[in-house]
Amino acid sequence: MGAHDWQATKERRVLLAGAGLLTALGVEVLLVALGFETIPSRQLLAAFGLTTGVVALLVVILRMGWDRALPWDRHFLYVPLSAAALLLNLYAYLAPSLRFHTYPADFGVRELDMSYFTISLGAHFHF
Repeated sequence: MGAHDWQATKERRVLLAGAGLLTALGVEVLLVALGFETIPSRQLLAAFGLTTGVVALLVVILRMGWDRALPWDRHFLYVPLSAAALLLNLYAYLAPSLRFHTYPADFGVRELDMSYFTISLGAHFHF
């Protein structure tokens, strides 16, 4: 078995994570296109630029070998994870409907009628 190139593996993982982040951003673009969201184009472009910039920076860190200077992140896990968390928070900030969800009010239901639900614990109890 040959030697494994861990730097290439880390780089591939960062690029796959970046593709996932761009997919999440693509969902927001789709929500705007379908009329479910009203995010200005400038903000979407800024989020796209920031996402590609962060992923590119992470790849540059790996290619330059700067990840080896982080003794607390030997496997280069926490830095990309933190970057992904920040970007996902940005996406949630851009699309408020993704963070606030009031189920009954969204569908015009003022209060839930619990008489339709039953709990089975050997016998049926009706609320």
